[in-house]
Amino acid sequence: MFKGVCTNHLYSLSVGSHCEAFCRKTPFKLPKDPSVPVVMVGAGTGLAPMRGMYLHMDHQRREGASLGESMLVFGCRTSKDDFLYGDEMGQMVENGTITHLVTAFSREVKGERPYVQHRVKQRAADILRMLDAGGHFYVCGLTAMAKDVKKSLIEGMVELRGMTGG
Repeated sequence: MFKGVCTNHLYSLSVGSHCEAFCRKTPFKLPKDPSVPVVMVGAGTGLAPMRGMYLHMDHQRREGASLGESMLVFGCRTSKDDFLYGDEMGQMVENGTITHLVTAFSREVKGERPYVQHRVKQRAADILRMLDAGGHFYVCGLTAMAKDVKKSLIEGMVELRGMTGG
């Protein structure tokens, strides 16, 4: 079993211990209006800020806020070994916090591996509808993945809206 470096370190501290840490500003902030649509795309550890956002949305929901449509596109290698928050995400779908949960498990299929950018292109119509309604779009993960997500979204827009790509 692999123990997370930070988590394992924090777990080993005793009450009253000191630990140095730092905080930095992040662009990952939910819209002030919880009814604004939100699209979150994360692969692997890129789920961390998305998880923080959907847990905050769940808190808002429990406090009586009317949430807008939301989509979480999450990718990892396998659902068996890497889908650590799968049950939690399922609960968020059941209670209405997350409207659409879209997954990409890249090592569970033969042939071309599905990644989050493929799911973004497949769901481009829903994503563009949400963005047209003033939605916010968040991506977290490896730099190459983020570029591929952007490319897939643009390709979807070109196809769906009859635009010319360049």
